[in-house]
Amino acid sequence: MKLFAISLGSVCIYPVLTCLVEENSGIKIIYPSNAPIIVSDFESGIGIVGSKAGKVQIGQKYFGISFGELGDDFLAFQRGRVESGKITEGRLGTIRSQITRHILPYIGVKTKVGSITSSAFYDYAQYRRKISKGVQKVSIRNEYTTVGALLKFAARLGHVSFPI
Repeated sequence: MKLFAISLGSVCIYPVLTCLVEENSGIKIIYPSNAPIIVSDFESGIGIVGSKAGKVQIGQKYFGISFGELGDDFLAFQRGRVESGKITEGRLGTIRSQITRHILPYIGVKTKVGSITSSAFYDYAQYRRKISKGVQKVSIRNEYTTVGALLKFAARLGHVSFPI
């Protein structure tokens, strides 16, 4: 890992990915998301940046995946379950329909999975009743089951930070 020193006491490591800037008694770490993390000392900041850069070096997606990407990965996983006999082709079609027709339009295909909170789907049932007049309660319950499975899949892959 190369360390680049620039003016005004700031230090950049992998400048495209992250930048460290001294602020007051701590260090302000500025990520492209503009969500700073304040750490107590320079060494802690270097450690955080180093761990993030390490994830990039080993091929993990540093900035997280979108719900569109998660949906594709989840459907590929479910395809494997069809091939192993765990679920039927019909169930896979239902899951695909729920994800593409209802869940992704609700949360947003480009929404980053890591940016959601545990209450992200709190108003999902109200949304479904609003856009689909006469939708059955059982359909919404089944879609909530798919949402739960999708979020557990994301948690297993380390994309969400709240308990499922």
